[in-house]
Amino acid sequence: MPRPPKTRSVAFRPEVTYYKPAGTPLRELEEECLCVDELEALRLSDMDGLDQEACARRMNVAQSTFQRIVSSARGKVATALVTGKAIRIGGGNYEFVEPPARKKEENDPVIAAIALEGNEVSQHFGRAPGFAIVEIAGGSVVSRRDYPNPGPHQHGTLAGFLRDHQVSVVVVGGIGGPAQQALRANGLEIISGVSGSLDEVLPKLASGTLESGDAVCGHEHDDDHQHHDHHHHHHHECHHLGHGHHHRYYHAHDRMW
Repeated sequence: MPRPPKTRSVAFRPEVTYYKPAGTPLRELEEECLCVDELEALRLSDMDGLDQEACARRMNVAQSTFQRIVSSARGKVATALVTGKAIRIGGGNYEFVEPPARKKEENDPVIAAIALEGNEVSQHFGRAPGFAIVEIAGGSVVSRRDYPNPGPHQHGTLAGFLRDHQVSVVVVGGIGGPAQQALRANGLEIISGVSGSLDEVLPKLASGTLESGDAVCGHEHDDDHQHHDHHHHHHHECHHLGHGHHHRYYHAHDRMW
């Protein structure tokens, strides 16, 4: 009797599980089913940029098994994008796990994430186009990597992304209550009410003198969210940042996702 396949470890819980081409009714679509463990393989390899050995270790599988998983995932996504199919995420042989916690030592470097819009600190955490993740040691910035926002308005996705990168401090202008709760539930410190360019903020962050300011945000935002091929306009205060929609759309002439 063949040995059952080994369960794959997955540290990311997808909040969005269905993607469809814009303008095509669901009844006319074919689907590609992307397993949860295949999505995890894409996340680790293609979004987080880990090498194959590290990816396999995180998923608790052999490198050859990881290579098969990620190759299958890439093939399904490519087929959906080229042929106009929907992507449904679900199923697979996996178990959810927490990322391994690393014991913090007194002289350990600090890893911080700064929400950015261009080279300025973003005033809206959930809508920040990207994050600069920096490592600070001995009062100096020793490394920096820039990442796109992995899940605009998805508090759990953002918190998990930052946690997976060992971030302990988040720097931002405005941030709503639900987002703060999600970050603090993952053990992240928040420095909010910050403004200015990254060049101005980094020296203060490295020296330990950067402090939270006034993070109140009283104006309204207009967000266009496509849902089942219709447009809905939402006006909300900053403390309502973040939405729980379960469908997103990609369009050949707009944006991929």
